[in-house]
Amino acid sequence: MEKHQVVIIGAGPAGVTAAIYALRSNCEVVIIEKVMVGGQVATCTDIRNFPAIDHLDGLKWSQDTRKQVEDLGGKFIFDEVLEIDTDNHQLVLSKCKMQYDALILALGAKPRKLGVPGEQQFTGRGVSYCATCDGGLYKDKDVIVVGGGNTAFEDAKYLANICKNVHMFIRKSAPRAQDGLQLEVLDCNNISIHYLTNLLSIEGDQKVTKVTFDTDGKKYDMPIDAVFMAIGRGPDTEMLHGIVDMDDMGYIITDNAMNTSAQGVFACGDVRVTPLRQIVTATADGALAGLSAAKYVKTHKG
Repeated sequence: MEKHQVVIIGAGPAGVTAAIYALRSNCEVVIIEKVMVGGQVATCTDIRNFPAIDHLDGLKWSQDTRKQVEDLGGKFIFDEVLEIDTDNHQLVLSKCKMQYDALILALGAKPRKLGVPGEQQFTGRGVSYCATCDGGLYKDKDVIVVGGGNTAFEDAKYLANICKNVHMFIRKSAPRAQDGLQLEVLDCNNISIHYLTNLLSIEGDQKVTKVTFDTDGKKYDMPIDAVFMAIGRGPDTEMLHGIVDMDDMGYIITDNAMNTSAQGVFACGDVRVTPLRQIVTATADGALAGLSAAKYVKTHKG
């Protein structure tokens, strides 16, 4: 069984930053990622809230950080962690087992499901959770974006450049998105915002063809080609129950040095309890987690 000094689960902004700081502290580092380096950031084409950079391409940023980690000697393993044994400092992956001296949980978050009829059935066939991934499939088509936060408005703005018409379904009377984003969306002639609107069902045959929704208590049908869900994200922590302390929402509880309740286990980024989940906070968490893990490894040698 192979053994590594620092093992990081997740290669989003928190995970890759943790790797950089641990590597620069002269630790041997492996990052396990089941999808792609960068995580959610890699699917964002226009990030505007990163200091000193007006327009940040998420995919390029992800590629650059991967190169930086590899240039420092870090190793990426593309696999899924199935089991974590903190007593024996051991991980079970789908392809192998490994041991670690220090473990960093940078699992990030995953899209929330709305739970309406047809959502699961048509996922990948007209229901999507990633506008930048799937928007190109619906060129000159009519689509719906469900949600009223920053992600929903960013998705609607992105899709407006591809699709014929974009309808936003917002269940409240006002959006939660930043004012600047709202103004940008309002400037798009092919975006229609429907307030106090609830998506009730998604229907179709081999793919999505229409939705049913209600507005002010009245039910309507709308022919549509795709539905993009943008109702937030939740922690990807199902396998951590009983392993580390978490809050009622499933976010990992840490101290200021990113220590969890399990010895030698650290957490950083969107997966932990924090008042803000942005790239800058994820990278800050990652820096602390990487340094704390390196310190732990050196303190517990032998």
